Amino acid sequence: TDTIFRGKLMSIKDQVAIVTGSANGIGSAIARRYGREGCKVVVADIDSDGANAIANEINSDGGVAIAVATDVSDEAQVNSLFESAVSEFGTVDILVNNAGLISPMKHFLEADKNWWDMIVGVNLTGTFLCSLAAGKLMAKKGGGCIINMSSGGATRAHRCFVAYDATKGGIEAMSRAMALDLGPYGVRVNIM
Repeated sequence: TDTIFRGKLMSIKDQVAIVTGSANGIGSAIARRYGREGCKVVVADIDSDGANAIANEINSDGGVAIAVATDVSDEAQVNSLFESAVSEFGTVDILVNNAGLISPMKHFLEADKNWWDMIVGVNLTGTFLCSLAAGKLMAKKGGGCIINMSSGGATRAHRCFVAYDATKGGIEAMSRAMALDLGPYGVRVNIM
């Protein structure tokens, strides 16, 4: 859709959007909508079959999309994701950091470091790695938009969600700091 930015009507048509965690759920809905609005969409997900299915659906509906299997907690895979996007479409204009883990849920007294590292690795480190790659590209060209997905877990506690809630609070704090650093380069950072 067209959006108002600094008093001007802006279109996202022909912009390149990477949506992580877009093989299903909210991410797939965002990817589909971007495709309908004329974006070139990079469907990124650890589930390669699901990512391919969404990209094929976008293409069948008249949009333009590719699928890139990506574990966002892995820096090499994130770098490969952005290389694929730039190779295919020339740039990245929009990044939606949607990839995230909610489960497995664990009571705090049953938690362990492996569980913590897994949730934090995808939700918080993955958002950082993807944002860093996008931020460097966007700052160099003088503009872009990074959208980080949060939830009520950022401000409200939930039983058995210590790691998840911590990552959502971290995403919101990180987003505010990123917005300060990237704003002078014309890069907007938003939290949804």
